[in-house]
Parts: sequence; structure tokens; C-alpha cells
Amino acid sequence: MTAARGRLEVLLQQAIERARSHPSASPAILDRVVAGRYEDGSPMPDGTIRDNMITSLIAGQESSVASLCWCFYWLHRERRCLDLLLQELEPLGPDADPMAWASLPYLDAVVKETLRLWPRATEIYRLLAQPMRLGRHELPAGTNIAAAPAILHYDPDLYPDPDSFQPERFLKRRFGPHEFLPFGGGERLCPGAHLSVFEVKIVLATLLTRFRYTLLDEGPLTVRRMVALRAPHTGVRMRVDAVVAR
Repeated sequence: MTAARGRLEVLLQQAIERARSHPSASPAILDRVVAGRYEDGSPMPDGTIRDNMITSLIAGQESSVASLCWCFYWLHRERRCLDLLLQELEPLGPDADPMAWASLPYLDAVVKETLRLWPRATEIYRLLAQPMRLGRHELPAGTNIAAAPAILHYDPDLYPDPDSFQPERFLKRRFGPHEFLPFGGGERLCPGAHLSVFEVKIVLATLLTRFRYTLLDEGPLTVRRMVALRAPHTGVRMRVDAVVAR
């Protein structure tokens, strides 16, 4: 792992030097970061640029893949939801502006309902810096506590029939940050939360506007733990049935 990290950093440093020696107005992330400046006019150090590139390009990819698997699984189990989403996507076509896709309300609701059922962060740990009262309990500083989205998101008082896949619940109501927290919350909210949701929406819309599928795993899926998230143990098996005519 250390050797692979070292090779990656060498390649990134070479890319940074190329971007710096040949400035361009390219929308590529690296070009923008290299050209960026702090408020005092100073550039970002190379080490910081490398760390940001590694975070942007690698970190979180497995969680986005897991969310896409769950989206495909639920949409093809609940054909009513799939039909509604396809109806919403159809007017924009398969080559829509990604921002147009990202603003679609039902697509947004589908992704949020998937993240409710399978949040990225199943537990959010904090170490108390000062004493805290929780209900009838007095917790001293230094106590480890955790909020559990995997439990909160199944509270029937917030989400009636919580085990069912109902994207409409996110169209009917806006949930507060203490009620829906698939990426954690507070000052340590996952920094890639918005990018991740955008990424899942665009990939999901791209695949659904180009192909039609059949779910091959009809029953409950075996779940495995991947650090802080839960993913289908063997992925979600789908069959491509047709290519959508353009």
C-alpha cells in the first residue's frame, strides 16, 4: 500500500508540474486547483494539492458504487417507482445537461430514499469535550457517544412504514438535519456529501436513459460491512434487456 501510494504521488506531482508549466482554462479539477489562490494570493502547496486529488478521485468511490447498487435493486423491485422515474427522465433524453438531471425532484427523492434505507454512515461517533446531559443521564467529558442513522432512519414516527421504499416521502416533506443524516452531520459532515449525491444522480440517469434492465436477485440481498457502510455482498446482478432508441 505504501509503495502504491508513493507511485501515485509521483504521477500526481508530474501532472501538477505539467499543469503549472502549461496553464490553461480547462475545467479539469487539477488545472483549477493549481491555478487557484488563497486570499493572500499564495498558491496551494504541492503536498496539499496531491492530498486533495487523492481525496477527490479515490476516496468515497466505493460508497457511491454501493448506493448505485441499492438504487438499482430497489427501483427494479418496486417497478412503480422505476416507471415514475423513467417518466421524469424521458423529456430530457439520454444526453441531457447533468445539471438538469440533478435538479429533477423525483430523481432526488429516489437517491435520498436509498440513502435513508442504506446511509453512508451507519454510526457517527463523537468524543465529548465537555459534560453533556442526555435525557436522564449525565455524561462526563471524555465519553464516547454515537448517533446512529441506521436506527434513526427507521423510526416509524419520522418515516411511516420505514422498511418500504417510498421516494415520495421526500417530496411531501423536508426532513431536518437531525432527522436525515446519511453522511453524518455538524462540523464533521462528510466533505464529499454533495458531490456524492450529484455523482449518483448522474450515473443513475445516464444508465436508465440508455438501457433497460431486469433484476436477477429478487429476494433479500446478503449484506456485508465496508468500513462504515453496508453494501450488497456480491453486488446486484442485473441483465441488460434492451438499448433505448435515441
